[in-house]
Amino acid sequence: MSSPSRNPPWLRRGASALALGWLLSCQVDKLFRDGGASDPPAARLEFTPPPNATAGDPLSPAVRVSAIDSTGSVDSAFHGTVTLTLGEHPEGAALRGTRTLDAVRGVTNFADLSVNRAGTGYTLVATATGVRGATSPGFDVAPAAAARLAFSAQPHNAMVDSVTRPAVQVTAFDTLGNVATSFAGEVTVALAANSSGGALGGTSTAPAASGVATFADLSVNRPGTGYRLTASAGQLSGATSDAFDITAGPPTTGDLTVNATTTGDNAPGSYTVTVDGGLSRTIGANGAGTTYNGLPASDHVVALTDVPSNCTVSGGASKTVTVPAGGAATAAFTISCTALTGSLTVSTTTTGANLDPDGYTFAVDGGTPQPIGINATIPLTGVAAGSHAVALTGVAANCTVSGGASLSVTVPPGGTATAAFAVSCAALTGDLAVKTSTSGAIPPSPYSVTVDGGSSKSIGPSDSVTYSGIAAANHSVRLNDVPANCSVNGLNPRMVTVPAGGAVEASFTITCQALTGSLTVSTSTSGPNAPSSYTFSLDGGASQNIGASASVTVSGLATGSHTVQLGGVPTNCSVSGGTSQTVTVSAGGTAQASFTITCQALTGSLTVSTSTSGPNAPSGYTFSLDGGASQNIGASASVTVSGLAAGSHTVQLGAVPTNCSVSGGTSQTVTVSAGGTAQASFTITCQALTGSLTVSTSTSGANAPSAYTFSLDGGASQNIGASASVTVSGLATGSHTVQLGAVPTNCSVSGGTSQTVTVPAGGSTQASFSITCTAPNQPPVVSAGPDQSVLIGALFNLSGASFTDPDHNGPWTVTIDWGDSSSPTTFTASEGSISKSHSYATVLPATYTLTVTVTDAGGLSGSASKTVKVGTL
Repeated sequence: MSSPSRNPPWLRRGASALALGWLLSCQVDKLFRDGGASDPPAARLEFTPPPNATAGDPLSPAVRVSAIDSTGSVDSAFHGTVTLTLGEHPEGAALRGTRTLDAVRGVTNFADLSVNRAGTGYTLVATATGVRGATSPGFDVAPAAAARLAFSAQPHNAMVDSVTRPAVQVTAFDTLGNVATSFAGEVTVALAANSSGGALGGTSTAPAASGVATFADLSVNRPGTGYRLTASAGQLSGATSDAFDITAGPPTTGDLTVNATTTGDNAPGSYTVTVDGGLSRTIGANGAGTTYNGLPASDHVVALTDVPSNCTVSGGASKTVTVPAGGAATAAFTISCTALTGSLTVSTTTTGANLDPDGYTFAVDGGTPQPIGINATIPLTGVAAGSHAVALTGVAANCTVSGGASLSVTVPPGGTATAAFAVSCAALTGDLAVKTSTSGAIPPSPYSVTVDGGSSKSIGPSDSVTYSGIAAANHSVRLNDVPANCSVNGLNPRMVTVPAGGAVEASFTITCQALTGSLTVSTSTSGPNAPSSYTFSLDGGASQNIGASASVTVSGLATGSHTVQLGGVPTNCSVSGGTSQTVTVSAGGTAQASFTITCQALTGSLTVSTSTSGPNAPSGYTFSLDGGASQNIGASASVTVSGLAAGSHTVQLGAVPTNCSVSGGTSQTVTVSAGGTAQASFTITCQALTGSLTVSTSTSGANAPSAYTFSLDGGASQNIGASASVTVSGLATGSHTVQLGAVPTNCSVSGGTSQTVTVPAGGSTQASFSITCTAPNQPPVVSAGPDQSVLIGALFNLSGASFTDPDHNGPWTVTIDWGDSSSPTTFTASEGSISKSHSYATVLPATYTLTVTVTDAGGLSGSASKTVKVGTL
């Protein structure tokens, strides 16, 4: 189907005039044909069913009221004023927008109507002069999005730690005051700032249900007045509750008084009382006793203890009493005593250091001495009541008895007296000497030393510190503040044992490295019969080798002046400027000591050469002359040894790998002539060292291929399954590049299709590829619905259109081309029906092609078209 072309304005104006003339002629013709009768006038109003709406938002599509004549047709001649009002509606609802409009060709469209209150069963009432009004079908108005909170069930007064009743409720409202029933977010309540210091208990965060959050177990832990709650939920405006009070609960405790009445001889001065096995107190044998305040209001077991054996408690030494809430109870004990002997307990408690190892002895009233330990208790029974003298003897000289070694005690009849001796012993001491001996670069600041983690003492790099009068015992000695360039030999800290009356020494040996620089010693030798090397020494130290024309860098030298002495110079060679040089080494820098040597011919030379071929060859070998020290030589190189004595010499080639072989063997005998140069040439052939590589694939997802290809180092491709592994053997050791190929476009390789791996000699390595595949996107399936018709000037409502997406790949963009050259309508939608309205601007009957296009999130589109006919009745 095709849509009509857009006509120029003059043509449309002409068409309009023609159409008007055509309509008038049709009406006149109809008048003559009908004998002068006109169309029946409008008899009633009729609603197109209003849509459901959201509070405050315009009703869409627009509310439409048509004037209907007696034949049931729209009276296109009706141009009267139509007024809309609310019919059925909840209290407080109001209809907003333009509510009075003139009809156009019998149809009135109210495009900006809205309702401020959410509710169900709304109706609209349409009235117009001269025609019967109409009431619309019912429609619903949903609340708008939540905007603020309010306490819909305020907190009530309650007692401390009691749940407030009824439950507190917080409701979410939209901006128009409707309950936002779609709000299901979490609401949090809290105590507003208060001077009572209370804390809120219970569940303070709850999800809303139909816009209402309920808090069923809130409580406050302190009494106070004027408490308030606050409510919050994300971006919504918060709320503060009405004030409420928290009162203290009823009393739950009482008081208990315990007393004793004692009669008879040799009664004790006091007893011990306990409540419920605890809360131990001392009470007098006679008197007011003691009172326990704030005991829980309940039954309690009161027990009297420390009752001498010559005394009896009437009714028993334990009784149960009931403590009333807010009141007091009394537990009274009656005790009668008879005269008996008493007991004497002798005890010792010894503290300090170097305690007496063999204990003490004691005697009562100068009697037979008895042994007693340093921390011991000995009970004596049947001791006559009265005053007794107890003497402690055998106390070591470093120990002192507090209060003296003799105590006078009074043994009560039937009771127990105690003679307690407190002995403190002073530590036996000795001396500890800590010594340091530092070699190398002496640090600029002293060390510090601590004993048993105590306060530190300063000690020089080679110094001694003495701790006098230190306890005779094991001690931990630590040397601290040792610079990073110094190290302590042996343990640090270390344990030493200080003998009583003696002395011990803790010696630390420290080696320090200087703050250093470097020195490069170089030689340049010319002339025949030069030696192969010399030696040099620094500051008279050990000699080091250096080639005849070479350089050696010595690192880690202390900064300052150093003397370099060149040695090993044969008598046929002379050193320019002498064999000794003084240089200055700076911290972090490199000094130079260069020696130029000129030699005269005497001895002969030997050139050792190597020629290596084949893969996996070494970078070099070693060789030795006549069993001497080894020298390095490159894989294909030559080294000349000068100053050799004329005669036969044996050259031994070493460090030849097992994958390499030396033609003619690794040993050669050559003859060096005076002033000449002999040759010792070695030819080496090496074989490749190999390993293996395992390539593996792991494929997941939909529409995966059955296999891929892979290549090594750009070579020929090999096949490999979608989830498989292939091992390639005999590969040269070293780095290899594995390239995965034949990967479909709907599949992606984690980390990319190329991997670089290293194959070890005699070993194996892995190249693992993880591939994820997805199903290809499919376009939406669109239906425009059946063809539709609409009256000229009436609002066209698209119906029957819908779409589905096999992949459900949203969101989707819907574009409707109305076919009349107006701007297309574009919007987002979900799978299902498509509905929109449009006004076709034409005064003549016309046919248009309407096209619906839906584009998914992947960019694929589906379309469908239908015919829209715009005409008259």
